[in-house]
Amino acid sequence: MLAEDIGRALGCGGYLLMLRRTAIRDLGLEYAIRLEELGEMDETARAAQLLPVDQLVEILPAIYLDQQASQRIVKWLGRWQCGHGCGPCQIVRFDSGVHGCRGES
Repeated sequence: MLAEDIGRALGCGGYLLMLRRTAIRDLGLEYAIRLEELGEMDETARAAQLLPVDQLVEILPAIYLDQQASQRIVKWLGRWQCGHGCGPCQIVRFDSGVHGCRGES
């Protein structure tokens, strides 16, 4: 789709053989670790390499909900089934904390 859009804008068509992401915001390849390497690390070393998920979404606008709207979302999320087989899950972050899947360790 990306190559088609660029080709259309240039009036010549286009296609991709390969696409490689080299950065997300200020996180470049110098921060990257291959999954195989990560899998070979002990838990302490792995934890030291991983960045908090919040760092990737901190630039997104926050949405503040009142209690009624929060309860509606939690009720909706309660209908969602995860892959842990633990039944309905609630994965949502509120100021009071993260409410996660009961199947998480």
